[in-house]
Amino acid sequence: PTARPAPQRAYECEPLRQTGCAVNQGCYVYVDPPAERCGVETYRARCFREGARTQGQFCAGGSECALGFSCFITGAMNRCLRLCRLDGSGAPCERGLVCQPTDLPDFGACN
Repeated sequence: PTARPAPQRAYECEPLRQTGCAVNQGCYVYVDPPAERCGVETYRARCFREGARTQGQFCAGGSECALGFSCFITGAMNRCLRLCRLDGSGAPCERGLVCQPTDLPDFGACN
């Protein structure tokens, strides 16, 4: 058997600093699943219309969330959670929340 190829990264903008997007747009992260069986996923950051929902509010998709937040599946349905860096660089989570791993290797979510 051959080694599985590394996942791809396709970041068109920077979701923590919110740079690279036009006015009224935000940078949101998501994962594209593999196109074929045993393929690799693609981690993406892309500009979409800016949302308004913040920490813990229900969401159906990432662009419903405010800048710096993204929509994650949680044990309590889909919720907007603030993005963070697992290595501790960047802004910390607000008091009482912890930066937890997500499916995205470069970003965690405050929960």
